[in-house]
This record gives sequence, C-alpha cells and structure tokens, in this order.
Amino acid sequence: MSEAENKPVILLITQSSRSANMIEKLLRGYFTSLKAGDAESGWNLLVKLPVAVIACDLGLAIDNFGLLERIRNAKDRSLATKPVLLLIGEQDQGKKRENALGLGATDFINMPFSSSELITRTQMHAGLIGHHSVDPTLEMEHIPSVNGLKQLTDEKYFNSRLQHELSFSLRHKNVVSIGKLRVNGLKQLVAKFDKNAAIGILHTVARIIQENMREEDVLAYLGDADFCLLYPATNGIEAFAAANRILKNIEKHDNKINGKTVPIAISGAISSSVASEDTTVEKLMGILDELLVRALSEGDNKIVSVLQPDEKEYMTIERALKYIEHGAADGIKDHLGELVLSILPLLEHADLVLGLELESVNQSLKERLGKSKPVNTGHDAGVRETREKIG
Repeated sequence: MSEAENKPVILLITQSSRSANMIEKLLRGYFTSLKAGDAESGWNLLVKLPVAVIACDLGLAIDNFGLLERIRNAKDRSLATKPVLLLIGEQDQGKKRENALGLGATDFINMPFSSSELITRTQMHAGLIGHHSVDPTLEMEHIPSVNGLKQLTDEKYFNSRLQHELSFSLRHKNVVSIGKLRVNGLKQLVAKFDKNAAIGILHTVARIIQENMREEDVLAYLGDADFCLLYPATNGIEAFAAANRILKNIEKHDNKINGKTVPIAISGAISSSVASEDTTVEKLMGILDELLVRALSEGDNKIVSVLQPDEKEYMTIERALKYIEHGAADGIKDHLGELVLSILPLLEHADLVLGLELESVNQSLKERLGKSKPVNTGHDAGVRETREKIG
C-alpha cells in the first residue's frame, strides 16, 4: 500500500485555486487532498470517495446548491456526520457564519491562516489527534472498576486543549465555551446501594454525554462525579442548548439499580468568552466552579450560565427557534415581546397578500407590545448571568 493510500483524505472545495494549492502543500505530509471548484463537484466527490474532512468556502457551503445542508441531511450517517471546516474570508459577514453554524458547520478557519493552526485543526477533526474518548459502541456499564471513565480525556489533556482554543480565540476573536456537569447525590447512592452502582451511573452518564457530542467537542472526567466539556468556536447559547440536550437525555434514561428505577440528577454550568491577554485556564475553571455551586444551590437539573456580554440580550428569531427546539424556551421569555414585534411586518404583509383578516390581531399586538424595550445589542462591559430551569 502506498503512502498516499495510508493518509486520510481531505476534500477542498474552493473557488480559489491558490488557496487550494496552498492548503494541499501544507497538509501534504498528513492528508491526501482532493479539490473541487464548486459545491456540486464537491458533492459528487463526497458521495463516491472516503473523505475524512471537508474544507469548504463559506459561500459555497451555503449557496443555492445547499452543500452543507445536503451533507447534514444525508441518509448515510457516516456522510451526515463528516466534519465540515469552513474557510472564512475577510469579506464574509458574521451573519453568514452564524447561519452556517445553525446548518451544522463543524469549525471555521479564518483566512489568511497560520500553517500550525491549519494542520492542528484538520488533524483534530480527522481524528488523528485529540480523540481520547471511549468508543461509543462499548457497553460501559460492563467495564470493571472505573476503567471506562479512565479512557475519557483527563484533566491535564483537557486543560491543554482549552489553552489551545484560548490561543486561537485571542488571535481570531472566536468565542470559546466550556461546561461542567455534576452527577448529584453519588455518595448517597454508594451508601444506599454500593460502589459498583455509583460507577454504573457514571458510565451511563458518560455514554449519554458522548452520544450528544460533536466530533470536535472534548469530554473529560475529573473525578468526584464531575464531567467537563469544551465547545470550540461555540457561543454560550449554542453551548447551553448542547448541555440542555444532554440533561434531557439523562432525565429520560430509565436508570435501574437492583431492578428499581433510580433517577439520575445533574447540575450544570456553562461559561463562554472571547479570550483576552489576561484570560487563563485557571480563571475560566474558577468561574465554572462558582457557577456550578450556584446551580447546586438551586436544586437538581439546573444550568447556570455566564454568556458573552452581548449574547443574552441579542436574540434573533433563528436563535429563539433553536432555544424552543432544544427545550430551553425559558431562555427567550425576556425577549418574546421584541420577537413578536419584529415579525409584525411579515404578518401584515401576509394579511395583505393572503387575506387572513389579521388586522385587528396585529393592531392589538402593537398596542400591547409597543412599550417593550428594544433589544440591546451593544458590547457593554462585564458579563450577564442567566439561570435556566431544565424541563
């Protein structure tokens, strides 16, 4: 077998032959490169060949062909879960990036890029580095002692990955989010049943977390019933939705000990930030610990989060729908008036075109919501805390 056949394949979909050639040259020692100049050609290669990673121009990923959407909606699960890295040019606007995230983009590479950043991020998403998590096909409850948990990332590795993401955030002004989930009442379970029962619960929680992670996310088990999650290039709203999804699935799980149903209770914390010169791993983990203490004080199945200064007050229809989709509707309650007012022009136009007889309804909405305060999208200093109840 040739050296090229041993390397994973990266598919480069870009209109810039110069960028494609540069990326191919930089990754030559790690990947076999395929190149396509448009979305349709890229799709045709993707469905025929064993591609490990896709790197695509932002514009080509979300143009009329709908490449990113086609990938994420593919019936073939191995295709639908392929990591898609978007190449972001200086002209690309923030809204396009946000839309791409909503469609399932895995990561972004800002142009121009550093060679070390390109190599590290493509290798990470291809699974060549950084994947120390348990194979999700393993039945973790049957692994003796705590070996299943030891196969997860440890604290040292987690901190090194967080430091890497903070360095990337400092250069590119991307948001980094981290989370901590604690299994509550584990010592009481040991006292009531035995140590093996408690370990079984930890295995179950670890498996459910992994089933709800993206490939680029990092999971660590810190001991003492604490799990830590790193969400690269992910804002606090998206990270909260991801943590909420995990908690929902844990709550739904029918956990049994000695034939009896024993619910698993979780508390969580989420912190998001854009790194500055004085941001350190220690500071962020300290903030996360403080948030977790607050979550524990509020009872089981709560998440306490600290978002970027502009995240809590900046709410779009798309974000609101995502909150509702993930069962976190409490997060939009302070914005409902503004959101309804923002779609009034659409309702009025629909009434005019479709004859829905909404004039009195629209007028009533204007009168009742007209005094709502406008959404503040400013970048004022500090952070805003939100507490969300799960369920």
